Amino acid sequence: MDARTNYFDEVVRQSELALKKHQKSKEELAKCIAIIKDWLTSQPHIPEIPDEILIGNFLFMNKFSIESTKQRLDMYYTKQSLIPELFEKNHPHQPKMKLFIDDAYLLPIPKSTDDGYRITVFKLKNTDPAHYNVPEFLGSFFNSLEVRLHEDYFVGEILIYDFKDMSLGHMVKITPMWMKRGTTVLEKVFNNSVHQIHLVNYPSYADPVLRMAKQIMKPKLAERIHLHPTIETITNFIPYRLLPEEFGGKERSLVELHELWKQKLEDYKERFDVLSKLRVDESKRPSPLINDEILGFYGNFKKLDVD
Repeated sequence: MDARTNYFDEVVRQSELALKKHQKSKEELAKCIAIIKDWLTSQPHIPEIPDEILIGNFLFMNKFSIESTKQRLDMYYTKQSLIPELFEKNHPHQPKMKLFIDDAYLLPIPKSTDDGYRITVFKLKNTDPAHYNVPEFLGSFFNSLEVRLHEDYFVGEILIYDFKDMSLGHMVKITPMWMKRGTTVLEKVFNNSVHQIHLVNYPSYADPVLRMAKQIMKPKLAERIHLHPTIETITNFIPYRLLPEEFGGKERSLVELHELWKQKLEDYKERFDVLSKLRVDESKRPSPLINDEILGFYGNFKKLDVD
């Protein structure tokens, strides 16, 4: 991964905004990273010592709480075993994943907002519902986060979902089981700070899925969902400079960004190779998992299926 594809703009600025948001200096960040590294060496069940950017991002996502960072880093590795249907088969080279990548745009925008919020866009290329499956959607989304953990800096998230080419055939595949799994991983592992969710070209037949989503999400997150019957009103929230051409903006087209993003995923092939085999060794875990609020679904994740 020495010669990486240039994708994210102004990464240094992004790191400065992440530190500014939490009122921390580079020296304080380095000190906290050292504490986490020292802790990791005392956890023989965790299969690797991650790089400093990844550790730093977990500190950002957890507002520099050392204990929360430890817990979510533990879950970052434990999730591979907890949800194998998502994380054992989401390597971008897996046949189903390659098909999904070719059939949909799901990528972060290279530039961020003035506050450093990163925009992620989802839009179908292939409109056939047979080519849309939620596990591959979630796998692609978490793969995006994986790449960003290693070279982006997490400040805040804005999500845009374009419903233009989605039909009832797509909606029926979005089940409570998969929605709860995706939401749980996002909240309990990555702890992302989602500031806005925009559903553009939103059709009324998606209302049942939206109601289900709001029941699963935390109320604070559900309040951040914005519905747009057309694309025009999204500019009330996001400047033209950050929107792709397909949305009437000044950013490059999704077609061009998609090709760059596929190259970026290829840059991380070795990392995804490692992740496909990386597992915690529960026999070596020095103490039981703690904090039921965050990790309470450990060992009982399958029970979510009946919710």
